[in-house]
Amino acid sequence: MCIRDRVRVERRSAWVSVQMPDVQEYVNVAAGAEASNMVLFSLSIDSSCPAGEQEVAVIVEHQGRRWTNGTNISVVRVPHIAVIMSNLVEMVEGEERLLVVSNTGLADLEVRVRELVALGTAGYSWVSNEMSNGLGLVWQDISRIGAAVEVGDNDGMSGMMDVGFMFPLYGKKYQWMSIGANGGIGFTNGTFYYRNRSLPTTTTYAPAVFVAPLWCDLEPLSGGRVWRYSDGFQSIVTWEGVPVYGMNTAVTFQAILRRNGEIEYQYLRSGGIVTNTIGIQGGAGPGGPAVQVAYNQPFVRDGLVVRIRPREEGRVLEIDPEEATVGPGGAAAVKVKCMPLGSGSGAERVIVVVQHNDPRAGPGIVEGTVVIPEGVSGLWFGVVGVWATRRYVF
Repeated sequence: MCIRDRVRVERRSAWVSVQMPDVQEYVNVAAGAEASNMVLFSLSIDSSCPAGEQEVAVIVEHQGRRWTNGTNISVVRVPHIAVIMSNLVEMVEGEERLLVVSNTGLADLEVRVRELVALGTAGYSWVSNEMSNGLGLVWQDISRIGAAVEVGDNDGMSGMMDVGFMFPLYGKKYQWMSIGANGGIGFTNGTFYYRNRSLPTTTTYAPAVFVAPLWCDLEPLSGGRVWRYSDGFQSIVTWEGVPVYGMNTAVTFQAILRRNGEIEYQYLRSGGIVTNTIGIQGGAGPGGPAVQVAYNQPFVRDGLVVRIRPREEGRVLEIDPEEATVGPGGAAAVKVKCMPLGSGSGAERVIVVVQHNDPRAGPGIVEGTVVIPEGVSGLWFGVVGVWATRRYVF
């Protein structure tokens, strides 16, 4: 009779169940020989399980002897977004339609709904959520949907990669970007020097044209990851858990570039860093155009959001509320209202972006067209023919 080795998994937590297989058997291996096999044990986690570590045990039995190895499963409670846009038909001024955002997950869903408005090419200014009540942190976790970025070394840059659209900055458009280890994104050749500089600066220290969410001396080769993601309407770059040189800390932050030229920086973990440069630059200094948000001052904090944008040319939609927190099993109704466009006739495309903190889905995009009929002044039609594009995946 052949005696077989047995491997099984036992739960050590009330919230974990082992589905299959109950036991995996292996034929005995002769002394000095080798064999390998792989089997996947199916586990299920109860929906009431709290976040944190849950233990299971891997048990090996061989000729009456038994070895037990405990291992932990990390349980994370996350939200799950679903969006329903009501059928938008012809509307007159003041009428509203609803965008319903629901949460079928197990954690709070943070949502920000905004029109991707038309912007100019000059007059850049910035605002933070310490200055505006309408700007809150909605972290975009792209670690599951994005691509890892290789920067070569701790002061290096990635190769040129597609932004995903033509990104406008100071009157020019850029299709290619290079991501720097030291917390910047360049649109022209150059690297970010490990010692940050005030803006505008020269090409000795940085590319001529760049955005800098947190230009400082970072060490991504010592830990953490850099990620990128684009859906054709916005491009996101995240530095996640990256150590800071000379400090016993790491930072997590991201830059969001939108197709209309808007730039947003979000800071999840600031690490108490003070030596840094935050801003944008549209040409080599000292005469190049630039916006300096902060330079070597205690500005960055956990939860900070900074938005940089040129002067707004026109807004078509009024959205209320623009931000909402949706609990597990809940839903929020967002009103989308058309505003007057003035005289004239024709059609204007509108884009609504739904940002959220569901790590399994990218930002939602809703497209539509505003139609102003001929010969009508002050009475007009709203968003019609709205559909979810292929980028709108939940």
